[in-house]
Amino acid sequence: MDEKVIIFLDADGVVNNHDILFTLPDKLSEKFNAQEDHPPLSPIAVGYLNRLCFDNPNIRIVFSSTWRTNPQDEIISCFENAHKRLCAASKIRNIPYAIQFDDTAPESWRTPVNPDFSAPRGLEIDKWLEIYATPEQKYIIIDDDADFFAWHMPNFIQTHGFNGITLDDYFNLCDLLKTLEPSPQLRLDLKPRP
Repeated sequence: MDEKVIIFLDADGVVNNHDILFTLPDKLSEKFNAQEDHPPLSPIAVGYLNRLCFDNPNIRIVFSSTWRTNPQDEIISCFENAHKRLCAASKIRNIPYAIQFDDTAPESWRTPVNPDFSAPRGLEIDKWLEIYATPEQKYIIIDDDADFFAWHMPNFIQTHGFNGITLDDYFNLCDLLKTLEPSPQLRLDLKPRP
């Protein structure tokens, strides 16, 4: 297997967006937005992410969203339900589910939780990299906000908050994966790693 690539994934504006509620005919909207216990994710955005993971089985997701305070099984259930809704609406039942969260350690599936969410997301990602990664770790950030540092930008794909992951974003992610190099990571004390 190729070396692991981490995708730091936001939810709101990335896989949870409003376009799915307003752009589909009622019949499809009912299939895509079935009532469930958890907030529905966009089956389309999750479908693009799933395809990316299927084509690149070395990808592991690290949840960087404010949703990461929820239990991991709830988050995984949201993704699985979006995948099921995509299969139902497309009438293709055998689309493999390929999204895998990082399992390096019990809490490595999400960035460290700052109780008041006052830290910039880039700082939280750097903290995760310091705890769980080597300096050679390859990673991508998918987010609708840009509160990251200059050293994150070559690895950053910004989605439009209303649309989430689109076909253009998917192609940009594919292109980035082809050229992805380890990014210089600064430690939280702002000294370069050896």
